[in-house]
Amino acid sequence: MHSIPNSRIVVDSRLVQPGDTFIATKSDGSFFYRGAVDREYSEPYRFDSHPYIPDAVNRGASLIVYSDPAYAPARVVGVQAILVDDGIQYLVDLVNQIVQKTHKRVIGVTGSTGKSTTCELAMRALGADVTHKHLSDRPTPISIPVRALNSPHFYEAKYFVVEMPMDGLGQITELCQVIPPDVGVIININDSHLNQLGSMQNIVAAKMELVWQTVANQGLVVLNGDDPYLRIEAQNLIRRKIRVLNFGKDVFNEVRIVSSKWDGSGYEHTFARYGFVLTLRTRYVSSSVAYSLAAAISVAVCSGVGFSQAIANLQDVSPLPGRISALKGQKGELILDDTRLATPQSTLELLKSALAIPASRRILIHGPVLRVYQHGQISAEAFELMQRFDAVSLYADTSWLLFPNQFDICNDEASLLDWYVRNVQQGDLVVFNGSEGVKMWNLVKQFVHPDEVERVYNPDEDD
Repeated sequence: MHSIPNSRIVVDSRLVQPGDTFIATKSDGSFFYRGAVDREYSEPYRFDSHPYIPDAVNRGASLIVYSDPAYAPARVVGVQAILVDDGIQYLVDLVNQIVQKTHKRVIGVTGSTGKSTTCELAMRALGADVTHKHLSDRPTPISIPVRALNSPHFYEAKYFVVEMPMDGLGQITELCQVIPPDVGVIININDSHLNQLGSMQNIVAAKMELVWQTVANQGLVVLNGDDPYLRIEAQNLIRRKIRVLNFGKDVFNEVRIVSSKWDGSGYEHTFARYGFVLTLRTRYVSSSVAYSLAAAISVAVCSGVGFSQAIANLQDVSPLPGRISALKGQKGELILDDTRLATPQSTLELLKSALAIPASRRILIHGPVLRVYQHGQISAEAFELMQRFDAVSLYADTSWLLFPNQFDICNDEASLLDWYVRNVQQGDLVVFNGSEGVKMWNLVKQFVHPDEVERVYNPDEDD
């Protein structure tokens, strides 16, 4: 048992403030830890922050935790030092001490798309005041403990919802060893990561690591019963007498999606369980969010919250900023903001949803979808859907176009602003779509109604 530091925990000496605890960490090679540039890593990343202990002391750290005796900090008045076997394991042990001491229920969430949305909705379904969540497209054995231990809400929460993405086989297993799940949720499986893992079989295996780790922890499994890959896995689990809670549209699912209906500014979703039928409304503009809602309701059900209470907790829920949220425009247009983390797979779902919404005209402003090494290129199906919009502007990157004159092209912010003024009018549905590296949220801010600016993604507040 370790004593919990009573000060802020920092692992980067440059961020140390007076009174902080600096924990020196070291890795001989891991694909978890990334540098500043988003790129594909062919070699594990190695690091050692022990040489920066003097810098942490100079910046005012009151406690130094280290594992390499060669870097034992010089004695300084007011500075304590603790020698441990491994700095990363020390962090992992600390967070699990709190989990065990406070009897938290840990919910791990993975899937090819919709993980962050499902985590957010699970937190709401369980009760936001009693649930702590860790959202990140890059969780690591360092970031999960540090964020949790530095949040007062984590210590008080009954539930801990953790997003568990992956870039390769074995990563979800390692995340589960950092924070063992009591509930394991897989939302869906598609060809995202096919470039990296090489086959759908490997993608399924990588996602199913969450299930096997949950089962090993004697936890409960929640799966999308409509997903063709997960349906097979669920059948195999049931044959092994492992309890599975399925959600989806098919009648055999325990939490069933009955219907989803657009009402002008959001969707009304109806769900059923064991004959009980209840309806909730959200400000999400994608009908496919019904699956994330059903997953969140399933988490609440198997955590003892109950079906009706989960529905009540989710009433009128709004999307995370920059993840297909509906915003009022200055001209009276409806803006769909999907500028935070677009992938080819999520873009396809966005286009389908936008084309299903009644509107006088539909306009698409499409920016680059980055990390193609990870998620692949825009699909032919998505390209065909783009051609059904009344006007399309491509922003910043047109390298994937088959023909140069297919759509309007705006290579910079000024030209896009001019294009928007000339093409958008009252009553239009305007879709902004792009990855975080393009920072299209800065464009959205210039077009939304002043009352809506705070709902636009802000990287300084929303990450």
